[in-house]
Amino acid sequence: MVARFGATPETSGSMAAKVHRGWLDLKKTFAERNDEAILEECANGDEVALHTYDSALDNTDLPADVRTLLQAQRVAVQEAHDRVEALEARMD
Repeated sequence: MVARFGATPETSGSMAAKVHRGWLDLKKTFAERNDEAILEECANGDEVALHTYDSALDNTDLPADVRTLLQAQRVAVQEAHDRVEALEARMD
């Protein structure tokens, strides 16, 4: 989709995503297998992604097919976020 609009697609994630993954790796390495903390970090990452999708969808100049794609991806992230939160609730 990006190439269709004349831009070069990113080949790697954002710096924030890299930092987030590094933080998860660090916690996993040094923590005592704290599943609840890992789920919390996953939920935080999902929330950042949802905010980014919401910001993109606020753009009223998006072509209809791009908006449809972004909305579908946002729904998938929201569903994943809801599953993570359900797992967190079961741990309480």
